[in-house]
Parts: sequence; C-alpha cells; structure tokens
Amino acid sequence: MSLYTLVLSQIQPEFLICFMIFVLILVLSIYILIKTTKKGSILNQIGRGLIFSSFMILALFLGLIIHGSIENKQSIKHLGKLIDENKKFFEDYSSRHSGAMAAAQLEIQDGWTWKDEGDYSYIRGRVKNIGENVIGYFEVAATYKDENGNVLDTDYTNSGETLRPGWSKEFEISHYSCDEYKRVGIRVQDVRFIKISDGH
Repeated sequence: MSLYTLVLSQIQPEFLICFMIFVLILVLSIYILIKTTKKGSILNQIGRGLIFSSFMILALFLGLIIHGSIENKQSIKHLGKLIDENKKFFEDYSSRHSGAMAAAQLEIQDGWTWKDEGDYSYIRGRVKNIGENVIGYFEVAATYKDENGNVLDTDYTNSGETLRPGWSKEFEISHYSCDEYKRVGIRVQDVRFIKISDGH
C-alpha cells in the first residue's frame, strides 16, 4: 500500500485539521522568507521557525495516521479471528447436524443378534434405507459394556455398496470375545449419500 493510499484510507477530521494547519503555516513561512531578504532579520527568523514548526506538525500528522493504521489493522485482525472461530463453530455444528440427519435415514432392523463363536463374537443384522436419498457408504458401530454399563470397547463395520431408498443390506461386526462383555449396543454412526443417474 502506497503512502498516498494509506493517507486517504486513514484520514479523520482531526488529521485533516492538522494537515490544513501545516499547509497554512508552510505557505505563510515561505511568504515571509520571500519578503525578507536579510537572513538576520526577525521576520526571516520567524519564517524559518514556522517552516520548522510546520514540518513538526506534518510529522505529528503522519504519526497519527500510522498509529491509526496500526490500531485498525489490529482490530481487523482480531475481528478476522472471531469470524474464523465462529465459522469453525458453525461448520462443526452443521457437520454434526447433517451427519445425524443422514444416519437417521438408515435404520437397523429388529432381530439383530450377538453370539460368541470360538474366540470371536459376532453381531449380525440388517439395515434399511428408509430415506429418499441413495446411500453409497455407511458404518454400523458396536459398543461393548460391562454389567454396570461401563464402555469397555468399541468396533464397527462398513459398506460401500449402493443402497437405494427401500433397499436393505446385511451387516456383521466381528470382535474378540471377552467374559467382561455383558451388554452390547449398536448404532449407525456414518452415512454418505451419492447421486446416480436413473439409468444405473
């Protein structure tokens, strides 16, 4: 940014007054110097003093502008930080909200089972697309708990097969068997939609 652009962007009424005083004093001092040819005369000395004073006022004027520019930049930086924080908050909220709505369109059907077979336990069931969108990916998660309801472990399974509205799909979650696992809960934890043409 050029000095000219900076000055224009930062001009306030008090700055403009300082600049006008500088111009008036400078013009007056030059006029006095032109009218006084003797360097030692009082008017000549006054003219020189006014020139010095005018440049002091100019320095003050530029200092106020730069100071205002720094303060404005700090305020803008702080405002930008607040905007970024709010943007992140709303993006996270939107992501969680849309994810929950998507998961609600894939329903775990009644009749799922949990059985131990050797060193592994298996959760088997079926999900159904009860929404109006085509599902291209989903995850079903399992939570293993003790007799007091404390979570001991988690696991999940996924599928990338296409599920059109009304279609169903079997799933299976295999996990190491453990005598401490007394209860298990399952839920749909992720659903992603896809767009496909009517011809496919």
